[in-house]
Amino acid sequence: MSNGVVTSYPNLIQKRQNLAASLVYWSAAFVDALNTLAELQAQRANLSEQFTDQDFQTGIPITVNGTPVRIDHLSAYLTGAIFDFGLAPMVTAYKTVPTGGQAPQNYLEQARM
Repeated sequence: MSNGVVTSYPNLIQKRQNLAASLVYWSAAFVDALNTLAELQAQRANLSEQFTDQDFQTGIPITVNGTPVRIDHLSAYLTGAIFDFGLAPMVTAYKTVPTGGQAPQNYLEQARM
């Protein structure tokens, strides 16, 4: 043991390094996704009208960042519920600073570095 790290088990060290690398990769992906979802939430708040079920009856995939995405399985209710009851609490929790700590957003963004 050297400096509190077990050096005689290289497989254990490699496992920890792989776990840390995956943490960095997926934390960055999560932060990017959550920031994008928060932006979509803000765009939704600026709509002059709410979603209607007719919005989803396209039958044709809509392209998002070069990827075809189908929306015909959605409804106005489900879309509103995702924005109001799925995204809103996640975005709030992500940005809320607990007493004596940092917001999860700060921790996750530090992992990206």
